[in-house]
Amino acid sequence: MRRLVLLTFASLALIAGSVAWGQTYPNRPIRFVVGFSPGGTADVIARAVAADVPFGTEVVKELHDVIYSKPLSADDISEMLRIRKRMEDEIAREDAGKYNIKTGKGAVVDIEFLIQALQLRHGGEERQLRTPYALEAIERLREGGLVSGEDYTVLKDAYNFYRVLEMRQRIVHDRPEGYLLKDSEETSSLARRAGYTGEGAAEALWGDYSGYREKVRAIYLKTLEGL
Repeated sequence: MRRLVLLTFASLALIAGSVAWGQTYPNRPIRFVVGFSPGGTADVIARAVAADVPFGTEVVKELHDVIYSKPLSADDISEMLRIRKRMEDEIAREDAGKYNIKTGKGAVVDIEFLIQALQLRHGGEERQLRTPYALEAIERLREGGLVSGEDYTVLKDAYNFYRVLEMRQRIVHDRPEGYLLKDSEETSSLARRAGYTGEGAAEALWGDYSGYREKVRAIYLKTLEGL
């Protein structure tokens, strides 16, 4: 799991750095003050954000050498499944009528764990899989024959669906935790914001959510248990 943590860190550093490198403003020197010792996580990310391109590139390369040094083991997969279960039990804490589109069953984290597991298993030899972007990763997994066309469509559509709901929740409810409460006025409002129309808007949203939830969980378990 140390490699999984490093993969997350590398993704954050790479994303932050790529955003900074693509900007033309500011056009004068800016001083970054990092209140931590050199060589630590904060120092590395600050350098990437400050557009130290050679340094950031070298850091990502070194991290990839560690992350993809050996394929994912059976113990690693068991640990991922255990951690995912804890997230459901201790963070999502779903029950009848209360669901979480981020950390619940068949939710965003199922898709992300599935992607990371396949990247860690095959990314050593197949370098094209090394991307921090979920939708891009799913596409590359499909191109590499590691995800079927049918599963690719489900994962892509589900990921986009969940992200739309997450963004609309922030607008409607002004909170980011990702809970869906069945048979509540909040859900009706969210459904309309998400593009559903008519008297059955909330029911239509629940139908789509339930379908994606079950399909994503099935693909997640099939993939990890089959590695």
